[in-house]
Amino acid sequence: MKIMSRLYDKFGFIERKCERCDFGWKGVSCSECVPLAGCQNGYCRTAHQCECLKNWGGLLCDIDLDYCSNHKDLCQNGGVCLSNGVDLYRCNCTADFEGKNCEKKKEIDCTMLDCGMGVCVMGRAPECECPLDRSGTHCEYLESEPT
Repeated sequence: MKIMSRLYDKFGFIERKCERCDFGWKGVSCSECVPLAGCQNGYCRTAHQCECLKNWGGLLCDIDLDYCSNHKDLCQNGGVCLSNGVDLYRCNCTADFEGKNCEKKKEIDCTMLDCGMGVCVMGRAPECECPLDRSGTHCEYLESEPT
């Protein structure tokens, strides 16, 4: 029986009858398909086929269609991963971080803040100092004088 099993394993013969399975099929009853050679992220339903798993494409299912789903934790510091093409991604970083993977803390200074009619003053963070007739985060509102 071991010799027959070895023959079956190696050559795909049907164990009891010593008949060879049709090309592309294997197993005791020749009901298991053989996937296309080189199939990476897929399976077969018929012989020499490669049906891709979710988020994979290409003849051999070797093209990553959703890089973010298949590569966790790419974006750091609260950044959100966005797949943008085959094997590509970009990180949408929070306001305080930058870099390909949101790995660098942004240096925030007055050049990054538009104060309109006001003046930027650096404290723990830059903020606008508005003239008496203006208000708002960016001195964008004109204050009306009391009548």
